[in-house]
Parts: sequence; C-alpha cells; structure tokens
Amino acid sequence: MISLSSLLSCSARKRELFAVDPYFRDAWDDILDRWDREETTGKLLSLASVIWRPDAIVVRGVRRGLTAIRELGFVPVAAAIFRYNRQTVREGWRYQLNIATRERIDVMDMIMPATDSLYVMLKRTSADAMLPASTYLSSHKGPSLPEHREPHHLRALIGDAQVSVLTYLHISDEPADLVRELGVFFDRPQRLEILNGVDANEDISAKLDSMIDELYAQIPEHQLNFNAALDRVKRAAREKQRTLDHPSLTALLELCDHLRHGDSRDWKRLLSLVDRSSLSIDYWDRVAIAAPLAEKHLNEKDLIPDISLADWSLVR
Repeated sequence: MISLSSLLSCSARKRELFAVDPYFRDAWDDILDRWDREETTGKLLSLASVIWRPDAIVVRGVRRGLTAIRELGFVPVAAAIFRYNRQTVREGWRYQLNIATRERIDVMDMIMPATDSLYVMLKRTSADAMLPASTYLSSHKGPSLPEHREPHHLRALIGDAQVSVLTYLHISDEPADLVRELGVFFDRPQRLEILNGVDANEDISAKLDSMIDELYAQIPEHQLNFNAALDRVKRAAREKQRTLDHPSLTALLELCDHLRHGDSRDWKRLLSLVDRSSLSIDYWDRVAIAAPLAEKHLNEKDLIPDISLADWSLVR
C-alpha cells in the first residue's frame, strides 16, 4: 500500500482512501518516475489545478476567472481540453456524489458532458513551504451555495450566483486531490504532457487565450437564467398552440406557472411535456430549468468534507 505524506493531505481518512485508489496510484506512479519524493512534495505544494466547467464556458466567464487567479499570484503552466462523460462525472466526485440524490446526479449528467471543459495547471509565484497552493486557491473559489458567495469569490466573478449545481469551476482542495484528478481525467500520455508543462515552468497565457476562443466557438453564450428560460418555453408553447391545440401544450403552460411560483419542482415532467409537444428548446434552457429544481443531498454523514485553510492551519 502507498504511504501518503500528511503534506499531500491533512485528512487521515483521505490518505487512507487514496492509498488504494487506482486513479491516484496511476498518476502518483507517473509523478515518481519523473521526480524523487522530496522534489515531488515541493512541486505539488506549489501547484494548483482548475477545471473550467461547461457552465463557465457558456456564461463566458473563463477569462474573468483567470484574471482574478493571476491577481492571486498564480501563473498557468499547462492546460488541456477534455470532455466529461458518465464515468468521470462519478469518479471525479466519487467521495461527494455518494450522498447526492438521483436528481442531482441527473442534472450533473446534463451539464458536465454537454461541451468540452478546460483543465489548467497553475504555479503559485510566492511559494509557501507548508500551505499548499491548491488549498490557498481553493479557499478563494467561494461556496457551492450561491447565497453564501461574496463578490470577491471566483464563482461570483465568473457568473451570477444562481444555484448550487452551477459552480462554474472546480479547484483541487489539496495536493492529493490534484494527483488523483490527473489520474481520473487523463490517460498517461496526456498526464505526461501536463507534467512536461510543470517542468518547463513557462507562462502559457497566450496558448490559453487561443484555447478559450476554441471553446467559445463550440457553443453559443447562455446566461442560465431560470425565469428567462421558462419564458422562452412558454413563448414556444403559445406559438405552437396557434397551429396545434394539443393537451400537452396546455399542461406545459400550466406547469411553467407552477414552477415559477414554487408550487411544483417537477422539472422532469416539464421536459417530458416539451418533448411530447415537439418544441424546439435550447439545450441550456433545459439545464437552466432543471438546475434550481433538482433536490440536492441525501445526507452528509458519509461525505468527505472539503479541506479548508483552517484545516491546514491545524497541521502547521
């Protein structure tokens, strides 16, 4: 069994789980083939990884977030475009989605594979020998619950606070998470390419700018606003009623009003009525309607909680 240093994670439970996690071990072996253990710890303490999710891309918030991250003292040194699938959604959040409701996972499956995501490896310019750069950067992302986000939080800068499933970006909590996620999202040649970027230690901002343009070109902008999406569904239904008086259209219009006023949360029935009525509805309108209505968690007793600056202060 692998023995994980407390400098990789301040959570004893996480170190125990990751020691037998195949994704962590895949990436860890690649890293140790390149750097010795002492060098590895130092490098990992200086690195942070960010994933710009599809929701950040459609609201066109990636550049705003990168500017804020640079102001926090980070420089991008490697990047890759990838697309989530059913497996990586579940494995990326293996120790969080175990408490998610079926509806929550269904909405994640709508959002995450819908378009490509952008992975960026960053190096902190002012190193701290004890506090991981990943933990420091993660402390600035802002909570999942939008009502708890402050204007300076990265998630608030990227897009309007809306619902907890629209978090725009993912940041590794600490070095152990960074290593495991390299194993989850990338095969060995891709991991080695990212590690090559770490060794080259060059600012790749110009390359990133082109990658962002490529991502934005794939999909139209959308603000993921619940009420605006409902309005578009209602307009489409009323337009259809001019030529077709179908019971599903009447039921659809009534349900739109119930959803808006909080008398129903049945987003699955709404989308079913949309399909039965053969309405042409933008994919991200579907997401914008489903996201705030999906129930969140079953319980929190089995959750591995996020690691915070306060947790690492106990180690120091």
